[in-house]
Amino acid sequence: MGYPKKGQGAAEYLILLGIILIVSLIGIVLLGGFTESTTNAVDTQTKMYWSSTRPLAIIEWVQTNSTLYIKLKNMDQKRVILKSIIASNVTSSFGTGWTFAPGNEKTVAINGLTQCSANYDYFSYDIYINYDTADISNITFKGTKPLVGKCIYD
Repeated sequence: MGYPKKGQGAAEYLILLGIILIVSLIGIVLLGGFTESTTNAVDTQTKMYWSSTRPLAIIEWVQTNSTLYIKLKNMDQKRVILKSIIASNVTSSFGTGWTFAPGNEKTVAINGLTQCSANYDYFSYDIYINYDTADISNITFKGTKPLVGKCIYD
C-alpha cells in the first residue's frame, strides 16, 4: 500500500502555476503590453529630471515636424541670460542673449531636427544650454539625461 508523499500535490500545483505565468508573460510581451508602460516611465523620468535642473529648467517641450519647442524657466534667484541651446547638434542662438528674470518663462524653437513622421514618432536629444549669470559668463550645461518625447506631425 503506497501512500502519496505529503506535499506532492502542492509541488505539482506550483509547477502548473509557474507554467501558466510564463505563458501569460509571453503573450503580454508578444501583444506589446509592456511597451506603453516603459514609454510612460521614460517620459516621467525625463519630466522629473528636466523640471529640476538649475538655473534653467525645461518645463514643457514638444516636437512638431522638424521643430522642437522648449519652454524654459529660470529657477534661480538671479537673472540668467540664455545665449544658445543645442539639441542633437542643431544650435539655436540668441545673439546677445535672452534675459530671464527670476521665475521668468520663455519658449525657444530649435529648427532643423529630424522630421517627425509615422516612422519617426519619438525623439531623444542630448541638450546643451549655454548661458551667462551676473557672476560667470559662458557657462555650458549638458543634461545628464536626454530630452525625450513624442513627435507631432502633420
